[in-house]
Amino acid sequence: MEISHHLADWQDPAVTHRNRLAPRSLLIPFEDDATALAGGRERSPWYQVLNGVWDFYYADSMGAVPVDAHALNADTSQWDTIPVPSVWQMHGYGIPQYCNVQYPFPVDPPFVPDHAMGCYRTTFRVPPRWDDRRLHLTFDGVCSAFTVWLNGEEVGFSKGSHVPAEFDITDLVRDGENQLAVIVHQYSDASYLEDQDMWRHNGIFRDVWLAALPCNYVRDITVTTDLAEDFARATMTVVVDGGDDVEVTLYDPDGAEVAAQPVTDGVATFDVDAPFLWSNEDPRCYTLLARNRTSDEITEVQRQTVGFRTVEIRDQQLWVNGVSIKIQGVNRHDDHPDFGFAVPLDVMETDIVLMKQYNVNTVRTSHYPNDSRFYDLCNLHGLFVIDETDLETHGMSATNISDLSNDPAWQAAYLDRMQRMYYRDKNHPSIIIWSLGNESGYGCNQDAMYDWLKAQDPARPIHLEIEHKRGDTPVHATDMLSTMYPDLETVIRQGHSDEAKPYIMIEYAHAMGNNGGIADYWDVIRQHKRLIGGLVWEWSDHGIRQFTDDGREYFAYGGDFGEFPHDGTFCIDGLTNPDRAPHPHLSEMKKAYEPIALELVEAASGTIRLTNRRYFTDLSDVTVRCVISSGGEPVITEWLDVADLPPGESIELILEDLSLYAEEPDTWLDCYVELQEETSWAAAHHEVAHIQLCICEPQGAGITSNPVGVISVDECQHEIAVRTERGELMFDKVVGTISSWSINGQPLIVNGPLFDVYRAPTDNDKWALEQWDWARLAQSSVQTRSVTVELVTAESVVIRVDAVLVSPSLPPLFTLITRYTIHGNGDVMVETIATPGCTARDLETLPRIGLTMELPGSFEQVMWRGLGPDENYPDRQAAATYNTWGDEVSSLIPNYVVPQDCGNRGGTHWVTVSPEHGFGLLAWCDDAMSFKALPVTAHQLAAAAHTTDLEPGSTTVLTLDHKVCGLGSSVCGPRPLDKYLVPAEEFRFTFGLRPVQV
Repeated sequence: MEISHHLADWQDPAVTHRNRLAPRSLLIPFEDDATALAGGRERSPWYQVLNGVWDFYYADSMGAVPVDAHALNADTSQWDTIPVPSVWQMHGYGIPQYCNVQYPFPVDPPFVPDHAMGCYRTTFRVPPRWDDRRLHLTFDGVCSAFTVWLNGEEVGFSKGSHVPAEFDITDLVRDGENQLAVIVHQYSDASYLEDQDMWRHNGIFRDVWLAALPCNYVRDITVTTDLAEDFARATMTVVVDGGDDVEVTLYDPDGAEVAAQPVTDGVATFDVDAPFLWSNEDPRCYTLLARNRTSDEITEVQRQTVGFRTVEIRDQQLWVNGVSIKIQGVNRHDDHPDFGFAVPLDVMETDIVLMKQYNVNTVRTSHYPNDSRFYDLCNLHGLFVIDETDLETHGMSATNISDLSNDPAWQAAYLDRMQRMYYRDKNHPSIIIWSLGNESGYGCNQDAMYDWLKAQDPARPIHLEIEHKRGDTPVHATDMLSTMYPDLETVIRQGHSDEAKPYIMIEYAHAMGNNGGIADYWDVIRQHKRLIGGLVWEWSDHGIRQFTDDGREYFAYGGDFGEFPHDGTFCIDGLTNPDRAPHPHLSEMKKAYEPIALELVEAASGTIRLTNRRYFTDLSDVTVRCVISSGGEPVITEWLDVADLPPGESIELILEDLSLYAEEPDTWLDCYVELQEETSWAAAHHEVAHIQLCICEPQGAGITSNPVGVISVDECQHEIAVRTERGELMFDKVVGTISSWSINGQPLIVNGPLFDVYRAPTDNDKWALEQWDWARLAQSSVQTRSVTVELVTAESVVIRVDAVLVSPSLPPLFTLITRYTIHGNGDVMVETIATPGCTARDLETLPRIGLTMELPGSFEQVMWRGLGPDENYPDRQAAATYNTWGDEVSSLIPNYVVPQDCGNRGGTHWVTVSPEHGFGLLAWCDDAMSFKALPVTAHQLAAAAHTTDLEPGSTTVLTLDHKVCGLGSSVCGPRPLDKYLVPAEEFRFTFGLRPVQV
């Protein structure tokens, strides 16, 4: 691409900055050792944060910027104010815009259209003691390009939104009040390199701060470690750039001084015996202080958190501290429902703590470097980090996604972003992999990035995601083969490959809406050494908090602000809600990443095998409690003594009491693994793992029945009235189902049951929706052909219904025979025989096969014997356990930002739905079933755009299903495996219904 030499700086990729200082480690000058060791930049007298309320003028075009916006003593009396840090769209300036792949402007690099500008002004004073020191001004994050003025004089210009820009302002600072002005472009040529899947926000969204440095200050610190093969000894090399007379001191994780060394010719080394190793499981950090002296006066003390650990790729695997590990990860954006990019520190920590609690060991900073404090927290709590360059050109796929990546005219911009990330973050022990960016194609610019970074840091592996290349061979600029959203067959093939570079799913198990399939991946990953794991896309939904006129909260997504273009609901794709409330599939991920495995070796002898799946630590910090239950009741509890079990090792144990119940139906072994003591990320007794083993399967639902009872039957033209010892049923001969069922005037059923195959679509039903829409399943209904009383005895009656399930303009989907056997004791057995027609047989899968009925809305209490407690589907049941569970109907509908099918509980043998007092309904199935009990219908779920669109009706909708289709992740990944589908065939199933008194 030929670049004009007459471009403005803000759309010239050759210009990455003016007057910006060279990148370096994040260094805050402290006054003495005590404050440096205590940490926290606010303790330093040489640090001043400029965050706060700034004057702000929003110009909706470049020509609307006030001519004196940057001038000394500009008139800002008519300006607004805005908090810094923040993004202006979240404060009513412009509108939020969500785009995934597409650029929000015409694709004509490096040109961008006329755009909004944000004009910022504030004032500050510097303390008198800062005299005779160098003064630096740092912006930690500004989107997009920006220019800075101080006291009317230009300081400099910078691009690159998610990496810091540092300026020397020593010669421009005055005594007394100083006027700082910043003008920010909404778009620039840099926007072509920042096309991440996210809300497009603008402004000064991270901290702005001043540092007062000695004249010959410590400009940079680089720390590397070299460990002996047996890890018994290590050498730490500290390279210091700048300073006068510099001494470095190393402190161990307990705060004890290890050694002090002078810096000679810019280098100091420490030889450490038996070093503590940093890992995600045991994150023991060392502290390094660099003491800068001039004539015996300490002019600054710099602090770096460091650690001893090794990272390497060999034998097709990723090794940390000599251990082959799997990446059990998530992708995380900087995003907040109220603040956008400006994520508060406590929310960063909330994210990390939740990740740890849900067994995540790695986070990828998708798709840009995070706030520097995020890495401090990862060091502290123990998370591996894949640190990613602020680079994505996905929208270039409108022409060729590799156009910019393979254009040398853009190479300076590519290198600038990666180098600034490297210099700032290089000393963090938590960072084990560098990433050169995301979805930017491939070309000479990534090769240049890789070669530069390898020369600087040969120890850490380098990752590159190449959106357009999904073959089996990695390119030069990566140390691993990285793909997104592969199907299981592809993963298995990669596991068998002899390619030397390991394989990682840098994004997989797309967490949009109601999804499944993650456990199947991990069954495969653990079988192949070349498969080094994956990172779920993604951590949290990117919704913007909004309120209806009457004060009800919901989360907005693309298009809700009238913006164009946009990518709709695709930003609602997280394991948590925007406010970090967990979605049900977060528990499934926790189960897949579980650090403990338990297998039943032999029930007759009570032999089990327990495996410590951890990589670095034994089990001395947890308790392992085993509970044997039979028939729904706990009978024996034992604690296992496995504290010394080394990481990666297994042990066989004999639970003698288990053998006593080996042949007792409905016997289960539940193993609970809990923390013994509080950690930085969880309270004592936090559940690390819960494993359930089935010792002996249940024999049916265990519902005993004595159908004997007096019954009377009265038939007329349109109805059949059946009276039993427990209530009266009215059977509608036109509709072909129970029209009412009551006991002592209290209704049990409002409508149904009726045969049904429809469910509200999930985001991940995308692959099947075209077929379902073609078959018009949403418009299907039962059409009765005949109703006959087949058999009447003194104690029962059998009513046969012949019907078809039909959709408009199509031949019948199913031919149905349903027999209702009503017993004198009040039991109703519903037997269904469903034979598919040609339309149903043409479908790859049906959504479900079962019955739907409506119960009174007062039926709010639910109890079931089956899988729970959370919703679960055939391909998302690993985290579910079999037990007797209870909840309320209103709590069985997860709070998905975009309403969709939800609330399914599989493996169920019986369920009761009832009011607080009186009679309720018991449903059971000896072969196990799935059920949903929701306050809304499937059609209400399908029609709702937001949670506030769901208005609970006057009934409780109960579905009883013989089979349910799995979920998959086809919105951006594979469909469900064939074993989780429901192909049309002849179905036979029977459900029992019984009135029960609460």
